[in-house]
Amino acid sequence: MSESLIVEIVDEAGEACAPGQEGRVLVTDLSNLATPVIRYALGDHAIAGDPCPCGRGLPVIERILGRSRGMMTTADGARQWPIALFRRYREITPVTQYQMIQHAVGRFELRLATPEPLTPDQKLRLTDLLASEMRDARCDIQCFADRLPPGPGGKTDEFISLIGE
Repeated sequence: MSESLIVEIVDEAGEACAPGQEGRVLVTDLSNLATPVIRYALGDHAIAGDPCPCGRGLPVIERILGRSRGMMTTADGARQWPIALFRRYREITPVTQYQMIQHAVGRFELRLATPEPLTPDQKLRLTDLLASEMRDARCDIQCFADRLPPGPGGKTDEFISLIGE
């Protein structure tokens, strides 16, 4: 799509990222003359890739990391991608959906959709797993039958940070 739009991966200073470097995604639309979109920040983060081996020299995105709103804030104020524990939840109980919400630094809520209510042993094992992975964080567990309640847009994000940026 490089003939009709420019996708840039830039660092915090707005400079182009080198291959292998993580940065924010900016988009410039080259064909929309009515409402120009110039260096629009989507809120996505990605890793820049090496130039395309086809010989045309087109930019490459090595990997898309996720959205800014899906980043957690640590105790020292840093922002990072939350750890993915879904497979490990499923080792403890059958989970059909999960969602983690960060209410404050060190305070999380884990929502799980499970076909059966958690047993005391399953809840203890989940609490222990979260305590070992989330270090010094308090995590409340809430279970739902069938499906998790969708957000305002009808989607159920896997991670939501309620801490302002």
